[in-house]
Amino acid sequence: MTIKQNISKIDVQLYQIKEYCSERQAFFFVHNIVKSITKADKTFRTSLSDMKTLSLYYKSGETFNFQGYEVEKLEIVLNSEPYIFNSAKQSAKTKQAQVPISVISIDKISLSKAITFHLKYRVIQCFKVVCLSDKVIIVNNTAMGLLIYSIMGSLEREIEYLHGDIQGLKEPQNRNSRLKVKDITVISKDCIAVMRKNDILNVNVENGYVKSISNSRNMYFCRRLCYCKDFLYLTDCNGKITVMDLAGNIVKTINYEKSFHDSIILSYVVQNNKIFILSKVLICLDLNGQLLWQAKTDEHFVKTHTQMSVDNFGNCYIPSAVSNNIKVISNNGKQSNLLLSVTDGIRYPRAVYFDTTNNRLIVMTLYGICTVFDVNFRD
Repeated sequence: MTIKQNISKIDVQLYQIKEYCSERQAFFFVHNIVKSITKADKTFRTSLSDMKTLSLYYKSGETFNFQGYEVEKLEIVLNSEPYIFNSAKQSAKTKQAQVPISVISIDKISLSKAITFHLKYRVIQCFKVVCLSDKVIIVNNTAMGLLIYSIMGSLEREIEYLHGDIQGLKEPQNRNSRLKVKDITVISKDCIAVMRKNDILNVNVENGYVKSISNSRNMYFCRRLCYCKDFLYLTDCNGKITVMDLAGNIVKTINYEKSFHDSIILSYVVQNNKIFILSKVLICLDLNGQLLWQAKTDEHFVKTHTQMSVDNFGNCYIPSAVSNNIKVISNNGKQSNLLLSVTDGIRYPRAVYFDTTNNRLIVMTLYGICTVFDVNFRD
């Protein structure tokens, strides 16, 4: 954790240098950093080469007579060998995690239905759903609160967070507009981040405690929110992604070609150092904004009312309420399979969420039906 924090600080400093220093100042600063890193790397490698494995043992020698007793002579042996870092002793789980899933693996994906339950509201206005441990969190029908369900379908609580900063907004219409949720994302085992018109909130779903992460009018242009490895990624429709830490500090910005996608971003996921954006096409970018691949999708989407998800291997799950199906697109964009259709009892799916911890797919429909599937990756 300390190493990750140090890397984050370096990233922030480099961003600040690029923004506020002259090119000459930035050059000398980075040059000195490179020299320091090179020196540290050389010292580290020298230390590694000097490390050895020592083993101390004894071995039997010849026997001799001592005052009438037969005594065995013992020899103490000290053995020294170079220390081997990449030990072959790895757990089966670690080995499995290091093996990349093949592209054809989407043919091996199978689902088994675990539970189906009806939501409090039978017609859903806002289609945002996430899974946190054994809880399903959904934006409520006013789009100003959260519904917290157990994974088995019982409503545990409803959180209303109407106490945000609404100074100067006397008209109810403006007030409600300010408080409506744009997007939600999981940020820890107990908390989610909630993006509204002008702020981002940290909401603890266990105790309902709410605190502010960021409060800025610049949030108005942000459309989607996602969390990945200690940072929030906010995107607009103009080819810019803002990276922010959980204290609200802007770390950097990522720019990409707007022509990669349609003007309306339907859904957005950042996972495993990749950025997935769904519009009329599905695109995959690296964290520098470079296009890795793009894939065709079902064009029968209802604009702004679709939520896709991504599994641990980078396969994308996309619902279509018009076509009444859910498709999965492989992690290189070259393959697409029909995962669920109307024959599986799926009607008007609008949002899916892949629980990467428990390999579960949560599907929410237009008419307030939530279905939880267990996902299996067959060998």
